[in-house]
Amino acid sequence: MNLVVDGEWAAIEWTDPAGFRGCGFFRVVDDLIVTQRGYWDSAQLNEIHPDVHGAS
Repeated sequence: MNLVVDGEWAAIEWTDPAGFRGCGFFRVVDDLIVTQRGYWDSAQLNEIHPDVHGAS
C-alpha cells in the first residue's frame, strides 16, 4: 500500500488479497474526510470477482 499526502489531500494505492488493485483520493478537513473518490480497473475486477461485477 502506498500513501501520499499533500495538504488537505491524500491518495492511497492498494491491492486486495486476490491481487485486485485500486486507488482512493481523500480530502481531509478538521480531521474529517469531506471528499472521497475510488478508482479501479473494471476489467480486472470482472476477471477476479465476476460474481460482484456481473460477468456477461
